[in-house]
Amino acid sequence: MLVALLGCHENSEKAPEPPKIVEVRDDHSATLARIQAGLPCRATFAGSELLVDAKPSLESAGAKWSAEDRGRDVAILKDGQLFARVVRQAQEQRSGRIDVFDPKGIAMVRVSEAGGRVHVANAGGVPLREGQRGNPVTIGNTTVSGIDDAQLAALIAAPELAPEVRALVACTALRREGA
Repeated sequence: MLVALLGCHENSEKAPEPPKIVEVRDDHSATLARIQAGLPCRATFAGSELLVDAKPSLESAGAKWSAEDRGRDVAILKDGQLFARVVRQAQEQRSGRIDVFDPKGIAMVRVSEAGGRVHVANAGGVPLREGQRGNPVTIGNTTVSGIDDAQLAALIAAPELAPEVRALVACTALRREGA
């Protein structure tokens, strides 16, 4: 009888929530990227794992990468030098925009959303991919599961951006969400 009571007590304790996982898959279901929230946040792109710590920072190929919140934007630094700026305009009613600029201010990628449609363009505004908000989010020939933010999903799936930039942006956003 005592064993039965102890067994019931142990089962009543709540298990910790599993970490949030975001996956990017191509149209053949191959995994292109996987982000696992937590400390450290684990970001894998093309089989290479990047560990993002709480600062947030990471090391890759001998370089030190970090993200700094500068109020209006997030600066991505490589060995202490500006590598990219991520600027997000206010998002209302599932619309808005995220631009990623190089150190000279030239857009590397522009992501916009309106009416549930997501648009990815280059610096000149030339469309690269389009997608649809949903579960999962579709962006061109990829799907991104585990995330509701379609603009962030498009950035994580953007091959135009270095994996280190995508890892820092994704892990910082997931940490802000409390994932």
